[in-house]
Amino acid sequence: MEIRYSSNQRDFKRYTTEETRKEFLIENLYAANEVVAVYSHVDRMVTLGCMPTTETVPIDKGIDIWHNFGTQYFLERREIGIFNIGGAGSITADGVKYELGYKDCLYITQGTKEVLFASEDAA
Repeated sequence: MEIRYSSNQRDFKRYTTEETRKEFLIENLYAANEVVAVYSHVDRMVTLGCMPTTETVPIDKGIDIWHNFGTQYFLERREIGIFNIGGAGSITADGVKYELGYKDCLYITQGTKEVLFASEDAA
């Protein structure tokens, strides 16, 4: 998981376009069957990208939850809004399956222990 720290506002005023992009633009957010995570100290926000293709992907895949957040599971102290910008898929939250189409979104509450992402079509 990539961690991004706040920038000093006096320094930011002198940033070039390239420095601003490096500081704030999140690139390569999607990888097949992986969860890509970026934690930003600016808003204390975690941005996740998940692109399930051939397997079901748990929300914490590749993330050391205890080390990074001090919790037992990802949504122990946070909630999540999920936006589907790909093909048809599903999200299973604590055993309840939600079907999502292109541009559908889903809100999952704090305290949900298991979140799984799946694609309806690997293409």
